[in-house]
Amino acid sequence: MLVEAGLSSSQIAEAVGRTRTTVRHWLREYGLTTQWAERRRASKAEVGELTLHCPHHGQTTFRRKRTGGYRCAKCGSEAVSRRRRRIKRILVEEAGGECALVVTRDVWRRLSFITSPPMTSDSH
Repeated sequence: MLVEAGLSSSQIAEAVGRTRTTVRHWLREYGLTTQWAERRRASKAEVGELTLHCPHHGQTTFRRKRTGGYRCAKCGSEAVSRRRRRIKRILVEEAGGECALVVTRDVWRRLSFITSPPMTSDSH
């Protein structure tokens, strides 16, 4: 039950009032591994994805980070979205509170004319 809850061997030892060594002995005896041990083993083998328990999303895919270790794929995606929204908010505030393209619509039309393909001698 404590292993399924995602606790480490140290956390299990504290919860049951035993030493970490005792807990690790009985985990091995019953063929159980903690989520943390599974991550360590997969990290050494350089496994790209694992299915683990995330406290926010439940059982889901964890992806290996470039720096080692694993992160919930959904948490990572949400973090990217939050960062992009924050950056956009900062840029909009710096532009005076509205998007620069809305302010300069006529400039956009001029830019599209300038960047249109050049006329060839056949089209004269």
